[in-house]
Amino acid sequence: MLQTRIGYELAQDDTEARRLALIVLRTDRTIEGEVRSSLPTSQQPVSLYHSRIFNDFEISAATLEAMSDLLQPTAALIPAEFKPHVVAYGCTSATMLLGEQRVASIIRQAHPGVQVTEPVTACIAACRSLGMKKIKLVTPYESTVNRKIVDGLRARGLDVDSVVSFEEPDDLKVGAISTNSVVEAAVHAGGGAKPDVDGVFISCTTLPTFSAIPIIERLTGKPATSSNHALAWHMQKLAGIKKFQSSLGRLYAD
Repeated sequence: MLQTRIGYELAQDDTEARRLALIVLRTDRTIEGEVRSSLPTSQQPVSLYHSRIFNDFEISAATLEAMSDLLQPTAALIPAEFKPHVVAYGCTSATMLLGEQRVASIIRQAHPGVQVTEPVTACIAACRSLGMKKIKLVTPYESTVNRKIVDGLRARGLDVDSVVSFEEPDDLKVGAISTNSVVEAAVHAGGGAKPDVDGVFISCTTLPTFSAIPIIERLTGKPATSSNHALAWHMQKLAGIKKFQSSLGRLYAD
């Protein structure tokens, strides 16, 4: 075999490029596509890296807590040499259980000094941006997990009026829930007959919501966001991206 060694040159680092990293649940088949679809198409280059963390298909307090020991090695699978501007953990219920500071501390063991976000921090930031204080909550969770989400959001300053839930503990089924079902649940939660509600938050990164958000806002006349919707927006803000895809709803238009 004849082999010829040929030289090469390295591309210059693009200082304007933004690098986003996302830790995805093993059972999640939604968040990667939704986050990627939200990235700007005509601005500075954006790279998105993923790493998957083991979790159980059944969503419960015990299975969520079990991820805490796996979070640091999973974050380390995204090389620190990639120099991400922000690392996000894609689980709302686990973040609420573990706490935002604990999640950030564990991730920074693998990526010292990096900006960290997750759906809870992103939700609070998004609701503040949208002027949403009194909200209706839509989830796929069973009552024990719903109670932790409600108590957690209330402790962080949101007034959770009530919950509409699919009560589906199997994450595999949650990822297959239709857009129509998400829209119907959100409209039921926050429709025009409830003028005292500021908007709707849809919790769970596995639940497909991106195509539902603009429809919900049109039908209810109120702002809406979700775990993935808020997280993708917050990742981009933290990374210094300033122009968003305005077609994704009020949060991105604002």
